[in-house]
Amino acid sequence: RPAREGGDLEDLSELLVGWGVRPTGTGGESGDGSGTSSHTDLPVLVDGRVVGGASVKLCKSIAFQLRELKVAEKPTVPQTLEVAFIPPGMKGGPYPGLFLFTVAARVVRPVLQRATG
Repeated sequence: RPAREGGDLEDLSELLVGWGVRPTGTGGESGDGSGTSSHTDLPVLVDGRVVGGASVKLCKSIAFQLRELKVAEKPTVPQTLEVAFIPPGMKGGPYPGLFLFTVAARVVRPVLQRATG
């Protein structure tokens, strides 16, 4: 189900989980509220809310897929979705993770999709 324009957080979260993001706090096997997550997973956040975690490779793939969906003929994610993939390994750099922003409370700027021109 596509996320609606304006940033339907639940639809986007469902899409991410469908692509392999391991959700956090979803009951766990024993119903204790803990999800299974590797210590090597990067956090995946939508509008500041932690959706779950995923491997570096998966986060990179999801970022690419979301950018492709934004510029598709019929976008299935908001065209204003900001996708920020920050890989680990930069000493003193920003905190690594996949950060997605759908709300207008951030700076909206024109962005050139280099892969499609």
